[in-house]
Amino acid sequence: MAQDIPKVEVFGGYSYAGGNFHGWNTSAAGNVSKWFGIVADFSGHYGSEQDGPLLINKNAHSFLFGPRFTHRGRKLSPFAYAVFGGTRFQESAVVSGQRLSASDTGFSSAYGGGLDLKFRSG
Repeated sequence: MAQDIPKVEVFGGYSYAGGNFHGWNTSAAGNVSKWFGIVADFSGHYGSEQDGPLLINKNAHSFLFGPRFTHRGRKLSPFAYAVFGGTRFQESAVVSGQRLSASDTGFSSAYGGGLDLKFRSG
């Protein structure tokens, strides 16, 4: 019996990047074949830092794309991915009533993997 492979897989969740930096992460993978997919991964993180009387607000947004390889089994499907793109980091503060800000965008990459478990048979 042929195994059904979803055309698109979607993920969304909470992300903690350390310190006072919390955010979200979402991704979508388009499956080209049983074992190969193309991933688009987006995230945003937000936080603030007190430096004496100065409150500095920070945020970062990443946009990454790349391949994902999956070995699909009956119950277990291990996968690995490598995504590349950019991250835009911004920080701002109000000093004597004047808002100051700075931003920078640079190359980013993420490598990893995981294991999908099938809980129902069919």
